[in-house]
Amino acid sequence: MAPWTKSALMSVLSKFIWGVRIMLEVTDISLQYGASQALKGVSVSAEVGKVTCILGRNGVGKTSLLRAVVGQHPIPAGSIAWQGET
Repeated sequence: MAPWTKSALMSVLSKFIWGVRIMLEVTDISLQYGASQALKGVSVSAEVGKVTCILGRNGVGKTSLLRAVVGQHPIPAGSIAWQGET
């Protein structure tokens, strides 16, 4: 198992300290299309009752991220949890 990343550790600590309820948590995911790296080490979380927005210019991986979250693209690294279940 890989060592804790800073983002993963901060996520766990915020849940413990502040009692944050996480609806969606994406941790260090990577995604490739052949030899092209679409996502590398991406982490994001969406809390219950808050709005989360993914912004970026064309071609930076917004759609790839969403397709990975809904299961259209398998991810070789990282994890995706919906309401605490992977």
